[in-house]
Amino acid sequence: MSNDVVIVSTARTPLAKSWRGGLNMTHGATLAGHAIQHAVERSKVDPNEIEDVLSGHPNVIEAAVVGKPDDKTGEAVCAHVALSEEVPVEDIIAFCREELTGYKVPKHVTVHAELPKSTVGKILRRELRDQ
Repeated sequence: MSNDVVIVSTARTPLAKSWRGGLNMTHGATLAGHAIQHAVERSKVDPNEIEDVLSGHPNVIEAAVVGKPDDKTGEAVCAHVALSEEVPVEDIIAFCREELTGYKVPKHVTVHAELPKSTVGKILRRELRDQ
């Protein structure tokens, strides 16, 4: 038996979106097992989706999401936010629970006065991941 996996009709699924349209077909394709595993891992959590939800909170000025190693799930969603006024972290998590699927809700929220940025203004997720 082959270790290949056949995917049929993945259009409009998170799996297809994770490949940025490269897997958007309706008749099926065969991929090696490691490629499909990678696609499934990537389809689980999109940091931009979580950051968009966090930015929708009235007191969040800017947000960044990173993954941190976790014994239970492999990687936990961690949010870093800058706030316009003090808000309990529990309120931010509750706000996310209303908008996101359970496994996408940040497990940890860290409040910063300002998120670290490069000289061109891009948020430095690498520095946040190391904190």
